[in-house]
Amino acid sequence: MGRPLRCKIIETFGSIQEENVVDSNKEIELLLESSHSTSLKMVKRIEEISDDKCYVFDESSLYCLEFKKEEKVHIKKIADIKAFDISLLKSNELLIAMEKEGKIMILKHSLKIKLFHSCSGLLPRGIHISKDDKVIVGVREEGEFGLSVGEDCKRQIKILDINGLEENAFEYDKDGKRIVSMPMKIKTNADEDMFIIDRISKLEGRIVFLTKYGNVSWVYKGEQSAKYLFQPWDLVVTSRDNAIISDVANQAFHILNSNGQLLKKHSSIDIGFSFPFSLSIYRGNKLLVGSHILNMDDIKDTCKHKSTNIFRITIKGI
Repeated sequence: MGRPLRCKIIETFGSIQEENVVDSNKEIELLLESSHSTSLKMVKRIEEISDDKCYVFDESSLYCLEFKKEEKVHIKKIADIKAFDISLLKSNELLIAMEKEGKIMILKHSLKIKLFHSCSGLLPRGIHISKDDKVIVGVREEGEFGLSVGEDCKRQIKILDINGLEENAFEYDKDGKRIVSMPMKIKTNADEDMFIIDRISKLEGRIVFLTKYGNVSWVYKGEQSAKYLFQPWDLVVTSRDNAIISDVANQAFHILNSNGQLLKKHSSIDIGFSFPFSLSIYRGNKLLVGSHILNMDDIKDTCKHKSTNIFRITIKGI
């Protein structure tokens, strides 16, 4: 099924394929609860504010989205800003990793945007606030992005405190190999270990599991039998410390535990929609999924969505 690659095993014997078995007593389900059409071109990221509100952003602006009755949504523009990722502080202030600037900004309650942290020649990518109020951010060097990583490149996972001061940085594993190529998204489990979406080519990604001490435990590269390369875009971690990952190209969700085992791969088409993109845990046990209309001629869109939607999903057994 899945193929998490254990670092010590890879080093000694090369990669192997593991067959992972789900406990038959645990029924995993993703069920469509409701669909909400938006006027946005894309829903790049979603971040829950409260039970009925969330922040979303597209290619150029940040919005506050409020769910209304009868599956309607109200969208209010907050700012014209090009963000790469966002994460919400316990204070409900929003951290914004800028797309083309070496800065992390903070959206205050007054809706004013101020500087939180300067990345000094680096671009922030995926950003996450851990349960113990650490700001975890992936960074790369400024300039045109290249996936072939040279000696002068910087690809790091930085740990900041709540005031934006750097506490630690992880770049190489114990064997001197780079931990990440392009850290797109970061989430933590209850132990503060990290699930990281790492882009390794224009059409392929992987999941790197990094402990809070900077050790790589395993790497997941998708299923070898899949029609398209594994293209993870977003992920969330449930209360059971399982990760739900959106795979855009294969129109599927990959559900992994913290040991790197694939618990289930679930087609979004079977749920009722195409191209799962952005994700957010909603009301503790539900999932918000933002879609994206893609021009991918070789991928059949059986759901025929003509607009960008946000779907509310009930999750069970995860």
